[in-house]
Amino acid sequence: TDAHEIAPVVDRHGEWLPSVPVITCTAPDLDAVMDVLASPDATAWVRHHAAGSGLSAHTVRLTPRLLASIPV
Repeated sequence: TDAHEIAPVVDRHGEWLPSVPVITCTAPDLDAVMDVLASPDATAWVRHHAAGSGLSAHTVRLTPRLLASIPV
């Protein structure tokens, strides 16, 4: 869950098996969640609020709480 940017994907049918750590989300409107998480503004907000929280100074430790707190 260390990242340089947010990389959201939507698995509409629940068929994918992740090979890396992932954060899952269930929501009535997955497209709206995807739009927010994929936006450059969301990445900038996350970098501002969690810069250096990952394993290096240039990565961010993504957490469910951090992603849920992104202003819409």
